[in-house]
Amino acid sequence: MERNTLRFYWRSRAETTIEHWDLQLCALVDDVVVGMCSVAADDFAVHRHAETGSWVGRRYQRRGIGREMRHAALHLIFAGLEADHATTGAWHDNAASLAVTRALPYTQTATAVQPRRTARERVPVHDDADAVGDGASRRHRTDQYRWGVHTAGDRAAQPASVQSSTAWRAWHR
Repeated sequence: MERNTLRFYWRSRAETTIEHWDLQLCALVDDVVVGMCSVAADDFAVHRHAETGSWVGRRYQRRGIGREMRHAALHLIFAGLEADHATTGAWHDNAASLAVTRALPYTQTATAVQPRRTARERVPVHDDADAVGDGASRRHRTDQYRWGVHTAGDRAAQPASVQSSTAWRAWHR
């Protein structure tokens, strides 16, 4: 792994507190890390809100891995941690991420301009009347009710039960 990637994960672990945490989950295919999904929160006990972010390596995209990762993260957020709502974001030109978001019970709540990390990532907006310019980010939100409707009666849509969250929930009450 690149040094900056390792620093990011080390910093995430070092800065974890009851008030701020960032759980980094990985997706494995044949024992190879093919993607990442984070679940993060600030003052979770007060706000009952978590944010997700994810990526899947290009050669593993279009296999349903991104949707399955985000689905599992939402299951953890709502069934395991008993959150009230969850949010996520995606760049306006990231069709794969937006497709995963549309496949889950999110609604778009905003479009904002945010700086990209590198000049290579700055892509002009061509096809989106709602986007304002380079680096347009779309924000999405879902909640406990929409998640329940989305998964009701669909055993295949329900990942494994969350068993180790009882102590964690007590810590955040």
